[in-house]
Amino acid sequence: CRQTASRLPLSVTSKMKQKHPLYQSELQFRNPLSQRAMKPPIQPASVMATNPIFLACVVLATASAVDNVSTNIHNRPEIGATRAHKGANLGVRPQFSEPLVPAVAISAPSPESWQLPEPVAFWTFQESTGANRTSNRTVAREGYVLTDGDPTHPVPQSTAGHGIFGPFSANFTAESPSQRLTAPRAKAAALTTGLSGPNTTLTMIAWVKRDNGVFKHDTRNPDWTYGFVAGVWGDTPPLLSRQYALYLDLGACKMDAPSYSHGAAAHVSNCGGATPGHPFCVTAACDPRSLEVSDWHCLANVYDGANITSLVNGTLVRNGKTNPFPYPGGVFDPEANNRTGADFDVGVSPSYGINQYTGLLGGLVVYDTALSVDQVSQVCQWPSVGGP
Repeated sequence: CRQTASRLPLSVTSKMKQKHPLYQSELQFRNPLSQRAMKPPIQPASVMATNPIFLACVVLATASAVDNVSTNIHNRPEIGATRAHKGANLGVRPQFSEPLVPAVAISAPSPESWQLPEPVAFWTFQESTGANRTSNRTVAREGYVLTDGDPTHPVPQSTAGHGIFGPFSANFTAESPSQRLTAPRAKAAALTTGLSGPNTTLTMIAWVKRDNGVFKHDTRNPDWTYGFVAGVWGDTPPLLSRQYALYLDLGACKMDAPSYSHGAAAHVSNCGGATPGHPFCVTAACDPRSLEVSDWHCLANVYDGANITSLVNGTLVRNGKTNPFPYPGGVFDPEANNRTGADFDVGVSPSYGINQYTGLLGGLVVYDTALSVDQVSQVCQWPSVGGP
């Protein structure tokens, strides 16, 4: 507006300044309290409507806009029947045009569309060695309790300053093949029987800081190692009731990518046992990134009923057909197939001693729905924003 006013004849602008009480010499406003020269404040619409400079700007801008529109219509007769292609230079007639589409009012998404759903369970592992680890009921729906699967080899509490949702975390040292935390199937129904069947969707997210990467080796495949973080994964006879799990360094990922090492993997099974045609279960999404030692990482297993997806730190790196891994059919239901279902385990699967994670576990959250990538990213940021 100042630029437009400066283009007016000097006599016009001088008269405007003289007549309007807000202006004194050189467009300065004088504060009666301090008597210091200040720039004129932004005025309410009611005042600006009576400001002759403002009115002059409106008139000049309107005249200029009408002139430009008239010129463009004269030079481009297609205006009104077609609109320029998105990439076209408005000063040049476009080579392509699209039919004019009537304007449609697009409403902003409702808060419910981007708010996170309520998790089933959420653990922060602040409890001392030997104590029960209890899900946070202020955040999650269920207050499920994780207990030591082998009380003679409890999962230690980390030293202070090595947590992510507080000063502590759970420290899986693998001093025993049975060192784990567990929630019995019957006492954690929303995580076990509730996450089974053909229409199941789920998300499990864990904050881990792996150690030097020494995981247990599979005697059948000496080059393969396994680091079971958490899940419901009955992988040892007579169970054979695999449902879902989150892994580090999953040996099956080396089938398609021999260079895969210390990466995250999301496992889901709809048959409970070995994948048909294989001696073990290979239905997993494999993230190709190698996770650095002693760094915190946010790992996610997302299953939407059609694909298994592995995410790291809230991001998806596509990895051919292995991430996401196409896998319709839902999650195995042991009870419907007359099999004994597995418990919800953390740190080691029922194949005690083979699939065992070593390192820190700072947090674990489970949802009974498939989160979007953006939602997973939001959850992964919880530690940096003070929690959920």
